[in-house]
Amino acid sequence: MLEQIREILLLHNGKKNPITSAEIARCLGIVEDDTHAQTRRALILECAEKYELPLAANNRGYPAVTVTPVTAVIGC
Repeated sequence: MLEQIREILLLHNGKKNPITSAEIARCLGIVEDDTHAQTRRALILECAEKYELPLAANNRGYPAVTVTPVTAVIGC
């Protein structure tokens, strides 16, 4: 699951292309309350730490801050 989150985040590179924790949860089939705490605190943070992804977050979502070229395409 962390690898899927990594790919999703890398597809949303830059502050003009963020993805929200709700959208990430939906892509992964996770159903949770409106805070999306499980997705935000556990999964996204764990993914960022495991893959050493520099992330930024604001009220519009999580834009990955990276220059890594993305070759995988996930249907989400």
